[in-house]
Amino acid sequence: MKAARPKALSLLFCLCLLGGSLSATASEETGGETRFAARNSSFKFHMAPGTEFTQEKADRIDLNSGQILVEANRPGRILTPLAEIEFKHKALVLLTVEPGFERCQLFWDNGADAVSISCNRSLFRLGPGKEVLISDHEPTSREVIGSDEIAHRRVLTRLIGSSRHVTTAEFSMLHALERCPMLTQVAQSEDPHDRDIKQRILKTVAVLNMVTSQHGYYTNGRRF
Repeated sequence: MKAARPKALSLLFCLCLLGGSLSATASEETGGETRFAARNSSFKFHMAPGTEFTQEKADRIDLNSGQILVEANRPGRILTPLAEIEFKHKALVLLTVEPGFERCQLFWDNGADAVSISCNRSLFRLGPGKEVLISDHEPTSREVIGSDEIAHRRVLTRLIGSSRHVTTAEFSMLHALERCPMLTQVAQSEDPHDRDIKQRILKTVAVLNMVTSQHGYYTNGRRF
């Protein structure tokens, strides 16, 4: 898979926007706005409808399927069928788990190497605006951009062991705010906590727009 030729971030658009054991399945009736925030937990999160997970410890979540927007407040880890995500500092990630295909996108963090993913004894560190996809097959361009058609760039796929493909990429966080339902809910929310999350994402976008300008344009993935 060749690196993408992406579409540029809109800094102007970003600046305009600046103006015990728990086992659960997100309810369809909530429209994906279900929020669990255990007082002693390392995580706060929103779940998409149908998401299945268990939480037997304050610092660990086992995500079986679905999509979850996670705000890590202190060290912890999330286990999925294909990988383990470790949090060392505060961070915001979007995790998607489907049969044979998983995605982790980092939107902001509070320190270097805040989030890392291990798979088949290989370790991958994430930075803001970067994602890791893990699959039991080589992903197509359509799978990389996803159903929300979020633009990507610098896409690279490698084989880990005999059965795992790991794809690393940079993604457009502005596209995610506009097109991903989980992020759109946050962007449109009047809740002070959700507004703070949106502001942190937009400030991160503004910084990345300056420091990664040499990385090229984002693309919707039709020509990886």
